[in-house]
Amino acid sequence: MFSKFKITEFFCMADNFCKEFVLQQGKYMIEDKRARHRTKNTETYGENENGH
Repeated sequence: MFSKFKITEFFCMADNFCKEFVLQQGKYMIEDKRARHRTKNTETYGENENGH
């Protein structure tokens, strides 16, 4: 059985890996020139749900 310390250490290592991965991934991503900006919808979820 694993101790709480080992489990916490594992998740900290995974978190550090993910943070570094995102930084490195950003360096190698290519920009999509075709992407268009979406317009924001002025209605919120609550307004739709309540019928207002």
